[in-house]
Amino acid sequence: MNQSQTSTPQDPDRESSSVEELDTDSTDQLQTRIDQAENQWRRAAADLDNLQKRFQREVSRERTAERERVALQWLAMLDDLERVMAYTEHSEHSAALVDGVEAIINNAIASVSALGYPRFATVGDQFDTGLHQVITTVPVDDDHQVNTIAAVVKAGYGTRDNLLRPASVVVATDAD
Repeated sequence: MNQSQTSTPQDPDRESSSVEELDTDSTDQLQTRIDQAENQWRRAAADLDNLQKRFQREVSRERTAERERVALQWLAMLDDLERVMAYTEHSEHSAALVDGVEAIINNAIASVSALGYPRFATVGDQFDTGLHQVITTVPVDDDHQVNTIAAVVKAGYGTRDNLLRPASVVVATDAD
């Protein structure tokens, strides 16, 4: 037999030691990868927490700014009311009082409209279930006026997509 063909038995202790080194190296590498993944997870969780806190601060800031914008809109009306009251104390002109109240109403309508809620509902408009609330109906003889607004009890504010309050209306119906 040839020496190259002859097998020499390997040392079993040496082979076992070699496997243990491989297992130890693999375990160390896996533990390192686990530690890295856990570190990345903790950083991502901290980033998410910081993002949530920042978002809450921004929402709070926006709410405060919006309240301020609304309050400024209504302050103009309060100032007008105080001027009307001061004027009526020193004058007996009822026409001036009516003019002042009309100006306040127009100012209030403009303020609400500026907030994104325009006023709607006019006599003669077509009745729309998405925008109008029927209070009552009145019979009419003219077919062209059927299903139209005969009277506005309370004006509506907003748009079809952003309705603040539907208009309360009286609707014309067929007399028959």
